Amino acid sequence: MNPNPSAMTRRVQELWALVVAQNQRLSRRRFAIRFGLDPQAFNDWVSGEAEPSLPNLKLLGKVFGVPWEWLLIGDEGLGVLKRWDSAKRPTTDIKELARDHPPETRGVVPHRR
Repeated sequence: MNPNPSAMTRRVQELWALVVAQNQRLSRRRFAIRFGLDPQAFNDWVSGEAEPSLPNLKLLGKVFGVPWEWLLIGDEGLGVLKRWDSAKRPTTDIKELARDHPPETRGVVPHRR
């Protein structure tokens, strides 16, 4: 086991501990096989020897019933994401940009005859 695990590894370990608390006879190997995970990879993720790739992180989120983003960035990071998501994002729609910003405000000088 890695003596200095990452925050993501600690969250995976925390979830695994909850699973084991509910079913003490369940091994990492049986759990991994049951949910279609590679047993060695799952063992490495829980022990902190490796971190899951993004597709595997998404799969772990589904298996544990948590947002995969939480596994990656934790509660504090999710709060930042929620605040950013609720803010009005800049538009990339060219028609909306043109409507909201007349030509002279876009640095374009209108042609005058």
